[in-house]
Amino acid sequence: MWAPDFIVRKGSLTIGYIEAKDIGKSLDEAEKSEQLERYRDSLTKLSGTKWASKP
Repeated sequence: MWAPDFIVRKGSLTIGYIEAKDIGKSLDEAEKSEQLERYRDSLTKLSGTKWASKP
C-alpha cells in the first residue's frame, strides 16, 4: 500500500495531496521516480515540497 505524506481535507472532502522530500534530495530526480509516477496516474491535485523542520 502506498500513500502520499499528507492528505488535505476540508471536512469530509479531500481537496489535495502533498508529498514531502528530504532537504538535499533532488526534486528533479524525485519527479522522475516510479513513486511519483504512480501518484500522478491516480491522484489529482498533487503537490510536492522539501521537508523542513525547526532546529
